[in-house]
Amino acid sequence: MYDVGDFDPRDVTYSPLSLVEQNGRVFFWRGRVLRAVPAAAAELMQARFASGVVEKCVSRGLMPGARITGLRLPGAALVVEHERIPVVTYPYEWSYGMLQAAAAAVLEINEIVNAAGWELADCHPFNVLFDGARPKFVDLGSLMPRRPGDRGWIAIEEFVRSYDYALRLWQPGAGFLARRMLAAADLVPHADFFACRHPWLARFGAADFAGRARKIWYLWRRLSGARPEDIRFRLSPRRAALALWLQRQPWLPLQTVPGAAWRRRVLARQRRRPKTMWGGYQDTFAQPTPRFQRILDLVRDLQPVTVLELAGNQGWLSARLGELPGVQRVTCTDAEETAVDVAFAFAQQRAPGLNTAVLDFIFPMANSGGTGPVE
Repeated sequence: MYDVGDFDPRDVTYSPLSLVEQNGRVFFWRGRVLRAVPAAAAELMQARFASGVVEKCVSRGLMPGARITGLRLPGAALVVEHERIPVVTYPYEWSYGMLQAAAAAVLEINEIVNAAGWELADCHPFNVLFDGARPKFVDLGSLMPRRPGDRGWIAIEEFVRSYDYALRLWQPGAGFLARRMLAAADLVPHADFFACRHPWLARFGAADFAGRARKIWYLWRRLSGARPEDIRFRLSPRRAALALWLQRQPWLPLQTVPGAAWRRRVLARQRRRPKTMWGGYQDTFAQPTPRFQRILDLVRDLQPVTVLELAGNQGWLSARLGELPGVQRVTCTDAEETAVDVAFAFAQQRAPGLNTAVLDFIFPMANSGGTGPVE
């Protein structure tokens, strides 16, 4: 517990990605990550902790640790502290495998909290950070209680448009398009996905029609949990009456989201890795070459605590640097996404503390809402 008298509200920095947040803005103070929860959201925030869903997700390694502190901040009824994840990467800096792992983690969290009567209401990839090779969902405010009788998932369409579409385009090789979709502030429109994934639909002018049909499909998938006032507002009286009658029926079909099956399907998708100039550069380095051994010796003498490798290719050197005495954290970056994907797969199996990111440090991708890669 902090010494409350030592806390100065003027000595805080607010997160640039936490501008419009009903559950409280995230801010930083003395290296700590905290959330100022307003009075209107305090009861719901306390319920998240009391229900045990936060503890369960944290214990499974799917969310960073969190607790309600004794700090006081003007305009806030509660101050929540979140475990700090030291290396922040954004979705457009991920490899295919990283997005795949993040999607599977989101589905697993939703499945876990569903059992306790909760769901993820806002699951987009900017709510996920990687702690080494492990994706963690960082937005507590996205945990919301399910409506009585709800058998669906309020964020099912958001999941499809922010994870599934990018993975489907990326799988056969369209990584350039997929990563730039992830950098956008908006979700991928259904019609745009159909136009890219099935060009014949665009050629015959049917992509827009397919997009509208897909939109109606996901509205149907959310019918069991829709609020009656929303139904009456969006539909004509006759259609609203029909929708409300359907909502009350126990046999209303196609509402459930089989999270475990979806997760298996996401993880089973094997991408076709393109042949690249540097793709096999480190494949044969079972033992260090004299040049790499010299680098390891030099770094050992410097006794670093953290290491950032630029143009790290498949992460061979980064993994060995992480084994040096005193090194707490290593981040391997490379402009070639295929190489980073190999490094991430290695980290998952043998070096879970290794951080990976797709980064062209000369011409980096950036999003106006996030922190630049230099920082």
